[in-house]
This record gives sequence, C-alpha cells and structure tokens, in this order.
Amino acid sequence: MPEINVRITKIEDLVFNGNHPNGIDVDFEVKGYIKSLPEVGREMTCYTLRGGLVTTQVVATTRDTFTTLNSIYKLEIL
Repeated sequence: MPEINVRITKIEDLVFNGNHPNGIDVDFEVKGYIKSLPEVGREMTCYTLRGGLVTTQVVATTRDTFTTLNSIYKLEIL
C-alpha cells in the first residue's frame, strides 16, 4: 500500500477542555505519512521521523476531516 504524505491538525477538543495529557491540544500539527485514509472503527496513525501520532478510534470521516472519540482533526494530503 502506498504511503500518503499528509498534514494533520487538531481543530477541536471534545474531551480534555484544552488540557490534553500528551499536549495534543487545538492547533497541534503533525506532518508525515499515513498508510491508509481514516477508517471508522480504527485508530489513525501518522508516521514521522520523530515517532508520530496515534489517535483514538475514528468515529466519523468527511472529505477533509476525521473525528475520533476525543478530537476532530483536519487532514490535508500534501
């Protein structure tokens, strides 16, 4: 499966009221690659040179956003 270069930006916090325990608050941004587009029922993983981002389970997707149990993210394909 090809890698997809992306920028993922957190645009809304649904749970932590701006105090995420891992510092992933609104406007947090990561650039890297994904192996597949967000899929309902699965975690979303973005790989970077310094680790990456793994979200909680995706509960909804649109063309350019995805919603997890805790947050809403903007997904830009680069």
